[in-house]
Amino acid sequence: MATARPMPRWAPVTRTILPAHRWSDFMVAKVYHRTRGRAGLTAGMLVAVAYLATRFFVYRMFPTGSVETIPGVGVLYQPGPYEWWVRDTIMDVPRLLTFALALWTGRYFWGLEQIGWHANRPVLGLIGGSVIVAFVLSDVAFRTRPFDLPLYQLLVLSASSVIVAACEETLFRGVIFNGLNDWRGATVALWGSAALFAIYHVQAQPLDAWPKIFLTGLFAAVLRWQGVGLAWLVGGHAAADALAYLGSEGPSRFVWWPTLALALQIAVIIGYYLWATRAKRLARSASS
Repeated sequence: MATARPMPRWAPVTRTILPAHRWSDFMVAKVYHRTRGRAGLTAGMLVAVAYLATRFFVYRMFPTGSVETIPGVGVLYQPGPYEWWVRDTIMDVPRLLTFALALWTGRYFWGLEQIGWHANRPVLGLIGGSVIVAFVLSDVAFRTRPFDLPLYQLLVLSASSVIVAACEETLFRGVIFNGLNDWRGATVALWGSAALFAIYHVQAQPLDAWPKIFLTGLFAAVLRWQGVGLAWLVGGHAAADALAYLGSEGPSRFVWWPTLALALQIAVIIGYYLWATRAKRLARSASS
């Protein structure tokens, strides 16, 4: 019996024509996913905006200092009545509420497992979490003075880091990522959730930190898209935030280091994004 000839690599990809009843089922499912995505995204954005409004009022009620420009003198920093770590600890209350609302929203629209609350792909999760830690530590390296925080402050801030990570990863890599993915697809979900993650840090972080926040958000979103559980993303995020206080603050001792660190992050994260999504791009070009 003659064997079938293998299909040449250059053979065109044919589109599958679905029967009428299957086509209607497909369209109903597509409309359902898009509607669910828009609704879930709207709910997630409302949770984020509520947190931002709360943070604005907490920062106004518990000032840690102010910057004043005095003619003939220059820019002076006036310390406020509260230490920054005290205010940050107070913020743990709205963070916990935001975490609870994000969990409820994700469970309502998709279910906890579908928004990523599992521990799948542990090896990739541990590697990705370590990369996130390395990125954050590169930002606090080679600065002029150490944080030099007492042990009790380090313990409090470490606990806060876990709360921050659980809140932000559930909201952005869980709810908002799923909403954008259902509504507009994976590409918009990856870039859109990272952009919203950076904007979310308004008031809390200076503008010059936004590019690195965006890159970290994009990297975490790619890991989430690859099936890494939020358990690993929360762990990496929390470890990075906690270990950052063992670094240093102030201006960099080497003027070239911040630019080099940012360039390395761009190269690694964009390179990983292109590598991780290569199959998706090939499938798109083959079907066009």
